[in-house]
Amino acid sequence: MHNVAVIRKTDGTYRLMPLFDNGAAFCSDTTKDYPLTMPVNTCIRNVKAKPFNTIFKKQVAACRELYGSHLKVELTEQNINPRLLDSFTGYSDAIKIRMLDILRIQLKNF
Repeated sequence: MHNVAVIRKTDGTYRLMPLFDNGAAFCSDTTKDYPLTMPVNTCIRNVKAKPFNTIFKKQVAACRELYGSHLKVELTEQNINPRLLDSFTGYSDAIKIRMLDILRIQLKNF
């Protein structure tokens, strides 16, 4: 399923790897595909999922059907604020604001 991995524990069992490589989810290519001048809603509509369907919601639905719902998001509108991204050093304020906007929009779809 592209960017999904497991960790083998010392007892031989496996657990899901923490999330990683979510750049497209935050419209990270601001130089080409998702310029900062493009409205966030347009950027989100332009993101394509991989590999078996180009719509993220369909991939999530398929995974939930096969494996159940294991991902719990403890993010609410109340705790989405600029301080959430304080540890993201090296990113401009414009990119951090875009990330917060995307979180707010996508939270409504979760």
